[in-house]
Amino acid sequence: FGASRELLDWGFAHYRPQSLVTSGTVLAESPVRDYLDVVVPAAVSRDATVSVLDLNGPITRRVTVSSVSAPVKIGQRVGVAAFTQQGRLIASIPLIATVDIAAPNPLLRVWIAVVRAWRAVFGE
Repeated sequence: FGASRELLDWGFAHYRPQSLVTSGTVLAESPVRDYLDVVVPAAVSRDATVSVLDLNGPITRRVTVSSVSAPVKIGQRVGVAAFTQQGRLIASIPLIATVDIAAPNPLLRVWIAVVRAWRAVFGE
């Protein structure tokens, strides 16, 4: 019983839940292809708490976002946050848009095309 108790005490001391990120935390920005220099804040869709062994080292986070086309709706998936420890994936959390972006009207689309052509020829 003594050895079992020591093992359990060791396990409870080193293997514990850790909060990785809380819902609503903005981790990145996703570019909107239909506009010039417009981005959508990408936030964590839900809380992430996992049980980890603290002796395995630090937890690293890698955020990947994709560019999106307008219209963008609140809650639309725009990326993912991946958490790893010693190269092993321990959590993958979707990132969602936090604001609505309407599609540009036809006149604005023409203006954006002109500015993009200007930037392509003359640089920015």
